[in-house]
Amino acid sequence: MNAKRLIAARWREREAGLSAILLLAEIESERAEGCRNVYSLLAMAKAQLDQTAARLCPDE
Repeated sequence: MNAKRLIAARWREREAGLSAILLLAEIESERAEGCRNVYSLLAMAKAQLDQTAARLCPDE
């Protein structure tokens, strides 16, 4: 397996966990401002990671 495919496979594994954390933060953000701030930061970080992964492995 070449390096790009390995990176893509590992990113997909971690993306599922990050998506679950984002979902929990989003749910909790309805009740607490601190969670709303965490959700906003994590959502921005995930978007940047997704863009980077797409540039590294555009056909994955």
